Amino acid sequence: MFNNISLQSLFFVVAATILAAPANAQADGVIAPDKLPHRTALCETAKNPVACFLLARHYKVAANVDGNNDRKRREYMDMACALPVAPSSRMESDKAIVAYSCRLAGVLNMNGVGGPKNLARSVEQFRTGCSMADKTACTFLAESYEQGRGVSQNSEKAKELYGEACNSDLPIGCYKAARMDFIPMLRAASQALGQRGKVTAAPKYVDARNRSKIACENAWTAQAESCWYYGAYQQYAISGPKNETGALQAFRKGCTLKSDNACHSAALALLADTADTRNKSEAKRLLKSSCGRKHKVSCDRLAKLN
Repeated sequence: MFNNISLQSLFFVVAATILAAPANAQADGVIAPDKLPHRTALCETAKNPVACFLLARHYKVAANVDGNNDRKRREYMDMACALPVAPSSRMESDKAIVAYSCRLAGVLNMNGVGGPKNLARSVEQFRTGCSMADKTACTFLAESYEQGRGVSQNSEKAKELYGEACNSDLPIGCYKAARMDFIPMLRAASQALGQRGKVTAAPKYVDARNRSKIACENAWTAQAESCWYYGAYQQYAISGPKNETGALQAFRKGCTLKSDNACHSAALALLADTADTRNKSEAKRLLKSSCGRKHKVSCDRLAKLN
């Protein structure tokens, strides 16, 4: 199973070895002018999907002489995704490149780069990439199902795909799977009262707690909110034991990473009368940081302390 790093690094391996790219062409993806006709023939005539991928990369970074680079980039990436991989000793590497191509082609079609948006095509390209083990393509496919973007909305299918990505150690999948259960979890917890045990035992919240933990522990763009999620699961003893110390640690980490919700939750934990870690001065500092980013709930709470 291929991870994101191997998929991207394989581009350079294929460029250097399979298609014998010259030394000056290249980490940035530009194909030398004297080699461009040969690469084009490999793609268009020989139907080599890796050659099409390299051409798409070329038109992403090459000088846009005729103003058609985005159109060419999308056309070649579409071809790279659609062409079959020929049996060879490089078959697994080529499959990884094609899977990556499908993900990139899906993004181009989804965003309307190089032509009108084609959401239905983007869904099929994400689906192809996902089926070929590009788990980031799976998260794009999940987003499509979650948002009803080019396909009928299906939240359960979205969560299943996010979960598959998470199980393959992709933090964004963990975050998005956990996010889909987080607000329902808070609502259920607040309404449970004497039935809290039913919420605690719900398998989907057990998964969500574990996934929020994984996402919080990995550095990436939504890590801050993931730490807020994980702190809440511990604070409210949902799908696991209550752990006020662990909750505060998660909230502090999320706050450091500029999650306003995490800052607010950490401050509340520090202001609790029963907390061993009660610290009003730190609570005020955290509320000031999130209030400074226009987080209204933090500003309101800070006003009550002053």
